Amino acid sequence: MNLVTRLSLASLAYVLLTMPAHAYIDPVTGSILFQAIAGGFAAALVAIKSFREKVFGFFRKKPEPQDDTSEVESEG
Repeated sequence: MNLVTRLSLASLAYVLLTMPAHAYIDPVTGSILFQAIAGGFAAALVAIKSFREKVFGFFRKKPEPQDDTSEVESEG
């Protein structure tokens, strides 16, 4: 029996043989789940933006350094 078949049978047995918990879900749980999803979404957006800036910054043409000697005047 290969690995995929074993995992399929194990997951099927787990789903079919579990007993119901009859647990109460608090109304605040939905708010907590929403906050977790919103936070994960915001973190993913920041990570994508940061990665995008690094990639674009790598390919962006860098400005040539300017010669500052023309701006320096001798005092006297």
